[in-house]
Amino acid sequence: GFALGVRHVGRGSTTISLRLGRDGTIEARTGVGDQGGGQHTLIQRIVAATLGVDPVTVRVRRLSTEGPQDPGIGGSRVTPV
Repeated sequence: GFALGVRHVGRGSTTISLRLGRDGTIEARTGVGDQGGGQHTLIQRIVAATLGVDPVTVRVRRLSTEGPQDPGIGGSRVTPV
């Protein structure tokens, strides 16, 4: 058999700041953690698509308390499918 459950997890918000490196790379600085659900890959691809650059030029860096706050990943809030 096959079963599928879908539950609305609500909307959250976060902030991502970008830093352009001297070598042309883009650092996406975020408070979003990646616990294996592809959050950083998603951020990398969204930033690249928005800026019209190759995703390999975007590096995601998780900041600690000095960066933008994020409410957390609970309930798969970051990358629902």
